[in-house]
Amino acid sequence: MNLKEEFLDICTKLKHLDENSDDHTEQEPLLVRMLELLKRESKENSLPLIYDLVWSRIDTSEEIIPFCMRELKWEEVRLEAQKRFEESGSHPRLMNWISDINHVYTDEVWEDADFYEYYRDNKV
Repeated sequence: MNLKEEFLDICTKLKHLDENSDDHTEQEPLLVRMLELLKRESKENSLPLIYDLVWSRIDTSEEIIPFCMRELKWEEVRLEAQKRFEESGSHPRLMNWISDINHVYTDEVWEDADFYEYYRDNKV
């Protein structure tokens, strides 16, 4: 599988879990897989796919960006998310979304870390 195929495969599986399970922990193995994929591939090739998530061109779990960017901290993604928020006229529906994204870029312990074993153990 190439980068795009694997990326979309993970997105599809996460969307299915998002819609069919109330157990948030079921998503974690796929989120870790996505993070590992992004770490393995070049940032240059991965960014367009992440931008598709930012602009909701791929229908999937909203957890991908915060989970992955907590470790990767790609500034381009934070800036693209801010751009989307501003272009929406700071739409109230996006306020929690942009807040969640901005918070993962701080040096503080991430408040959502306890939801994920990966971050509970790593304290990134």
